Amino acid sequence: MNRRSFLKGAGSVGLAATLGQFSLMRALAAGGSDYKAIVCVFLFGGNDGNNMIVPYDTTAYTNYAAIRGPLALAQNTLVPLTNPATVSAAQMGGVQQFALHPSLAPLQSIWNAGQLAVQFNVGTLVQPTTKAQLKTAGWPVPQNMYSHIDQQQQWQTATTLAAGVAGAGWGGLIADQVAAGTGTVPPLITLGGNNTFTLGKSTRPLAVPNSGSTFGLNYGNANLQTAMAALASQTDGSQLLAGEAQIANSALANSALINPIINNASSTVKSLFTGITGNIATQLQTVAMLIEARAQLGLSRQIYFVTQGGYDTHSAQLTTQGTLLAQLGQSLAAFNSAMNQLGVGSSVTTVTMSDFARTLKPNSTAGSDHAWGGHHLMMGGAVKGGQFYGTMPQLALAGADDATSEGRWIPTTAVDQYVATLANWFGVPPAALPAVVPNLANFTGAGWPANLGFLG
Repeated sequence: MNRRSFLKGAGSVGLAATLGQFSLMRALAAGGSDYKAIVCVFLFGGNDGNNMIVPYDTTAYTNYAAIRGPLALAQNTLVPLTNPATVSAAQMGGVQQFALHPSLAPLQSIWNAGQLAVQFNVGTLVQPTTKAQLKTAGWPVPQNMYSHIDQQQQWQTATTLAAGVAGAGWGGLIADQVAAGTGTVPPLITLGGNNTFTLGKSTRPLAVPNSGSTFGLNYGNANLQTAMAALASQTDGSQLLAGEAQIANSALANSALINPIINNASSTVKSLFTGITGNIATQLQTVAMLIEARAQLGLSRQIYFVTQGGYDTHSAQLTTQGTLLAQLGQSLAAFNSAMNQLGVGSSVTTVTMSDFARTLKPNSTAGSDHAWGGHHLMMGGAVKGGQFYGTMPQLALAGADDATSEGRWIPTTAVDQYVATLANWFGVPPAALPAVVPNLANFTGAGWPANLGFLG
């Protein structure tokens, strides 16, 4: 084995390559009593929020079904959500009651328990925008609004700057600002491979395999361990070799720590995911097991990034999205149970993100096309649940909230606000929020609060 092949293999060990040191800041409190974690679930492809959160009362459902046509879910299959006492008619967009997609039925009890909330119509924005302003020549809008890769990056970086996508994601930038603890493992862990979200200016992530098997090295093979350690110690005094050695040694140390955790047969939370299909279940199970072993990791703050793909439903949407949401709903419910069982339900907040939403109007192949603002879920004991946040768009093609004529909702909540709310809860003081969300200053007027209020 030579250095080149080792570095290639280091990716399978799970360490995001970097020549910089990890940002492992001093502990906030001895013993980790101030533990908090954010778990970001990115739904790649553009999840159709119009069929995730559906009008349920007769009048609103009839309107929805008339526009959605072959994509309309049968009313008697929907999972109704109890209305919060504080919701206003304007906030609900004229809808009297909403329901979840039938595949998300496992989340209904979490809503009823006050640990699940919905944020209406979130999307990338440069500044607050109305339909009239959108028609104004030169009005600033996000770059390449309907492009998967561009919108994924803008969601992950919380920036729509014309200069291009930032080199750091908001997960990494939050970690830069908040003391994480005294452990050797980075405070950011990705189960979705290399991504921008987990890159900070001084913080780099640990990438853990999402297969749920091993973490890259056979620690039952003493000869392999010795050979790897010897290879990692090689140096000729050059900066490059020293950097390689740093990466290798960190990879070896992290593998030795993480492997036993994610392969722990006696985990108290692993059984909660039994029988749930899909890779999202494997990823959230791994996160649950790592949080279960948080004392071993020595961190008071953690951010996890997990992913589920397949939401680019240009055709056969009802079947495809139904299958994906079933896996997601069961996995989120199991994860919420795991956090409550571990006694950290109020310390772990799970949120969804996606490229964009999809058109309310169906296309000609039983699917929908790329759109803009969409609805998202926030889950956990710190969430002020059983509540809707933001403003539901009027479900009218070419209406006041439609950027085009196919049902592409102009966001009434910016990604910047969504991120700032999470960052503030996590421990980033208001004065430091611009370092995480550089465009936040554009959302300070009436109706555009920096904190959306969904976290206690």
